[in-house]
This record gives sequence, structure tokens and C-alpha cells, in this order.
Amino acid sequence: MNPIILLLLLFCGNLHAQHYYTSAGLRFGTDVGIAVNQRLMKKSTIELLHQPGLFTSDSYTSITLRKHLPILGRSVNLFGGMGAAAYVSSSLNVGDLIQEISPAVVATAGGEIVIGRIHISYDWSPHLIMDPSIQTSRWRASNALSVKYVLLKPKSAVKRSKEKLFKNR
Repeated sequence: MNPIILLLLLFCGNLHAQHYYTSAGLRFGTDVGIAVNQRLMKKSTIELLHQPGLFTSDSYTSITLRKHLPILGRSVNLFGGMGAAAYVSSSLNVGDLIQEISPAVVATAGGEIVIGRIHISYDWSPHLIMDPSIQTSRWRASNALSVKYVLLKPKSAVKRSKEKLFKNR
């Protein structure tokens, strides 16, 4: 086989071989949180976020379904999606801690890149809090940078071809 063709196949296989099954890490925005992504189908993932309220009085947990649009193979893409969330607002009233849980609808849009096992994404997420008793604005938005580690990654096209090639022998 021509060595140039072999090098091109190896390079292209590595370029398009990235797509994660599971990644987990930290989300840095208005607060620091934890983010976990799981691939469901081709070009679709689900994300679970939790921000425990380290720097604010509100904690936040959401689950969103995302659809991905590859830009450069599978390692660089844009995404958009929707989901549900729960806000837990904490306040002190005469020495007692009062916590209120409010449901919300979440939309998200952003981009991501995966280099090796490092998954970096930036997103913007508007939230509509569905609790009519909230006196302040029911619309909230956040943007954040997430840095995650790819825990489960499918085999690359090159590895699969090598396994097929040597399996028959």
C-alpha cells in the first residue's frame, strides 16, 4: 500500500474518531458546578448539571437534551437543546433557613471541542422559572465554560480496522 495513502487514512481516522460516550468535569460560570455528558445517539447527548450554590444563595440542577452539529469532524461542533431544571433558593428568616424549590424550563446553545480526553465547552442557557410566586424576574440566563474529562470513548476507526485486519489471521 502507498505510504502516503496510509498516512492520510491514519490522520483522517484520528480526526473523525473523536466522539465521547461519557464525560464529566467542572462548569465555571456564575457559580462553580459539576457537569456530566452522556451520548445517547449519533449527534445527541444528554447533560446533567449541578451548581451547589457555593458563591450564590441559589443551587441549581438541570438536565438537557442536546443536538450536535459537527463543524470539523466530531471533535469540534455546535449544539443546541432544551430541558428542565430545579432552582433551590435559600434565605434566612428569623434564624430559620427557608428553602424554596422552583421548576424551570432551560434552553442551551454553545460549542465544544474535544482534544484527546479533554472536553471543553462553552454554553449560553436562558431559563424560565415556572413558579408564579417569584417576585423578581422569572427569566435568568447563564453562560459558562466547562472543562471535562472523557471517561468513555468509542474505539477509533483506525483501531477497528486494525482489529478486523488482525482478527482474520
